[in-house]
Amino acid sequence: MNTHQMEYIIAVAEEGRQSRAAERLMVSQPAVSQQVHKVEEELGTPLFQKENGRLVLTDAGKIYVNGARSVLNVYNNALSDIRKIRTRKKKQINLSYNSTLLPDIEGVLSAFAKTHPDIFISALSMNSSVSRDYLKNSLSDIAVMARTSLSSNTLDFTVLKEDEICMLMSKEDPLVRKFKKGIRWELLEDSFFILNEPDSFISNETHRLFQHNQFIPQKYCDIADLSAAVKMAVEDQGITFVPKSFPIPKEAVIFPLSLPFYIVAAERKNYISGPGARDLVRLLKESLQ
Repeated sequence: MNTHQMEYIIAVAEEGRQSRAAERLMVSQPAVSQQVHKVEEELGTPLFQKENGRLVLTDAGKIYVNGARSVLNVYNNALSDIRKIRTRKKKQINLSYNSTLLPDIEGVLSAFAKTHPDIFISALSMNSSVSRDYLKNSLSDIAVMARTSLSSNTLDFTVLKEDEICMLMSKEDPLVRKFKKGIRWELLEDSFFILNEPDSFISNETHRLFQHNQFIPQKYCDIADLSAAVKMAVEDQGITFVPKSFPIPKEAVIFPLSLPFYIVAAERKNYISGPGARDLVRLLKESLQ
């Protein structure tokens, strides 16, 4: 791209004389004249005509100058963005995660900063469904999420941990003794349930479980904070659902539901991960061991 030619012609158009354009550009007048003539030859039409001792644009010249200004604006913006990348002191990795699945995010970020002080981690907490959308729309580089399957046409997965969803009840609930050989759904018809927030992974999986067992739960409330849900269940306000790996207080008991899942670090298939991203995934996996 010969941006000098565009700059010369724009200068002549704005100054009205080649001599003034040459002074502004700090070049010789013959250099300006030569470039204007060269472009006119290439286009096969004059760009300027004389009026009252000034050079004014022809119709073709007006079209050329308008186009040249647009091209130079895009070109200069691109150069500015490239300079910002070259001079940026810190690279950035965008991480989305589910705080329920990744409770020690602070420890991971602290350990990463010690070995990669030049890389900034932008970490956003959200449920697995939103995290997946962020990843697919390139708003995240890495997403920690729950998956029942490791098959995807658009994402690659690194398994961080295998887990399963369990039902949690207070030990004081009289049904606990009746479920030692397995859950009997017909006995739960009068119980209240503290459900996970709608469209979250646990909510979607338990909803399928209810449908499979033809069970309609009596909902006490929806809640995103599993710690709060567990506390309410311990206080015998309802039954809730948690991953098996979630910290379970001694006042509660859990029952497996045959709902296994993977906690994964997901990346787009076209995402080229550098050493920093690979180290971050390694630290995420270590934090869940």
